[in-house]
Amino acid sequence: MSYQQALEDIKLGYYEAAIAKLDPLLHADPSQAKLWYAKALALVNLQRFGEAVTSAQLSVQLNPTFAPGYQLLGNACTQLEDKRGAISAYKQAAHCYLDQGDKKQAQTCLDKLKALGPQFIPNEQKSFQESQEFFQKISVGAESGDHEAALNNLNWLLNFDPKNAEALAKRGLVQAKRRNYSAALADINLALQLCPNDLNLRLQRGKIRLWLNDAEGAMADFSALLETEWGDTSEIYCLRSQAYQQLNDLDSAFQDLANALYINPENSECYRVRGDIYRGLKDWEEAISNYRRAISLSLEQGNQFNYKTQIPHFKM
Repeated sequence: MSYQQALEDIKLGYYEAAIAKLDPLLHADPSQAKLWYAKALALVNLQRFGEAVTSAQLSVQLNPTFAPGYQLLGNACTQLEDKRGAISAYKQAAHCYLDQGDKKQAQTCLDKLKALGPQFIPNEQKSFQESQEFFQKISVGAESGDHEAALNNLNWLLNFDPKNAEALAKRGLVQAKRRNYSAALADINLALQLCPNDLNLRLQRGKIRLWLNDAEGAMADFSALLETEWGDTSEIYCLRSQAYQQLNDLDSAFQDLANALYINPENSECYRVRGDIYRGLKDWEEAISNYRRAISLSLEQGNQFNYKTQIPHFKM
């Protein structure tokens, strides 16, 4: 008797024969998740759903990333009218499928969830869609320039969970990389409505407002952050200085840059921004001095500083 023979029996509809082959194998080695899954599959087809739940649960306990096991468990729980158990199992199945990049099977599980009661999907505090591995793959794709694929994945996810703050934040960042700042701001605003105390979201919104030339809105976000226990406020002061620059309040801009450099004297971005201000004032000597310092610090820190684009009219 073998596992493969049992699978063949299941394919042919000989479910009792399959169980008869699987039971001795399980007695000899009960640690095999695939054996419990095969038995659960046979039991479901025999409509012995209570026993199927037990076998399916053992399969996923032994292999917590085994998506088909959760999916089968959801099926068995549904047949027993155990809605809560079915929802939990289908969510975990979809979670695993997403981690494995299998969107088709994840979609199947989502459809099952919607049939059971879509009200359960968006209200979970820890929704299965918040798979960190899934978001990491999207982030890597976006960083490598594959914005379209990242956007498609996030749109697909948000179609089923429109209140997923992390997905909204990620989509906002992708939209910003595509220079679609209005759409980015809309997503970040929605995410902030769901997570009003998220300081990183407030920072991202301030940056996007800055790119949209909404200096007052950006300043409001950066000023609010400076009143919190944010770690390195040098970055915030530097960003707010750019909002002051947009408003032509150069005294305040210079003061914020001075504050930023007092906190972190090696903040290369501060020197670049200050160089921009001096260039606007046509103070070429100060502009060049600050740009040189920005380039030097960036190189020392292993960062790239494209002075050809940042400083187009100077010979360094």
